[in-house]
Parts: sequence; C-alpha cells; structure tokens
Amino acid sequence: MKTVFMKTKYLLLRLLVSLTTVLNTSYGQTQQKPDWAGIWLIVRDKTKIDSSINKDNYPFLKGILRLIKWSKFEPDSTGNFQWNLIDSHLNDAVNRGLYAMVGIIVAPDPPRWLFDKGVPEIVTAFHDSSSFPYYLHPVFKAEFKRMISAVAQHVQTYQGEMRTKLIAVQAPVGASGDPHPYKTEPGEGARDAGGSFLSPRS
Repeated sequence: MKTVFMKTKYLLLRLLVSLTTVLNTSYGQTQQKPDWAGIWLIVRDKTKIDSSINKDNYPFLKGILRLIKWSKFEPDSTGNFQWNLIDSHLNDAVNRGLYAMVGIIVAPDPPRWLFDKGVPEIVTAFHDSSSFPYYLHPVFKAEFKRMISAVAQHVQTYQGEMRTKLIAVQAPVGASGDPHPYKTEPGEGARDAGGSFLSPRS
C-alpha cells in the first residue's frame, strides 16, 4: 500500500529547521537544536494520515502540522469552537511518537459570519473565485484577537505529553499564510464584492 506521502496532493514535507545549532547571543554560547527541529509533515484538515506514519517507521520525521480552516474551527459567531479538531490532531501525533503544530487558516474561505458583522469581503479570481476578509477592518482585528486568545487559553489546559508535544499554534493571515494579503491571478487586482479597488495589482 502506498503511504500517505504518495496518495495525496495536499501532503508536503517541509524542512522547518535546517541549522544544526543556533547561536545564543545573550550568553555567547552555542546550543544544540531542539528535538522537534527537522522535517515535518504538513496536512490539510481533511487529509487522513496512513497508520504507518510514525516515529518508528520514519525516525527522521519530527512532527505533523495540520492546517484547519477558521470557518470550520468556528462555524458561527457564538464562540462555538470545534476543539475536537485541535485535540484529536494532538492526540494522534502523540500516539505516533511525533510532535504537533496546528495552523488555523484564515483565508481563502474565511468564516462567512465575519462579513455579516461588517467586515468587507475581498473577492479575487484565484481558483476561479476566492474570498478573503479585509484584514485592516476593526471588526476583523477584534474577532481575530478573540479567537487567538481563546485558543491560547484552551491549550494551557493540556497536561503531560499533550502539552510538551505541542510546539506551536499558527494563525496564518494573508493568502494561505503567504505574506501578501490576497492571492490573485496575474494582472488582476483584488476587489471587494462591490468592485471597489483595494489592493495593488500583481
């Protein structure tokens, strides 16, 4: 049976840390890299990982980063967080002898209730049609901060390996975590749903 590395286009191996040591400038000493530094598996929220993927079979593999859409993690504006999406991922990684990270993806496909609250919707032709929130809007900034604070409080309740194996929770903004805010097709500018020009052309 082919492993998950071969079965899905969404799985990627990424070298997160390539340096073998880091320089501690405060004390002028060289420290060994942390145990979690190295090659990680990155998967989308729907991706099923083959049972053979574990520390014993792939000793070079350090951990799994699972990307979860904010729109699935918090499907409505009532604070009804789907904690099982994070908890189950962390449990799975620990059972495989691996570290874990979670990436809560803001866009494309952000929570629709953001727009109901007045956040402008940015639409581009990327993948035919892609939706993004206007990141500078005060309502977006307040809701984003509230969500991040709730996640921080939740992970503080973890105990044992559930806590020590969780390396980070990422909250990528922009286009799928990229540094620029909106992903567009070549030559296209990002516009809101009413056609107003909001971002520089590619």
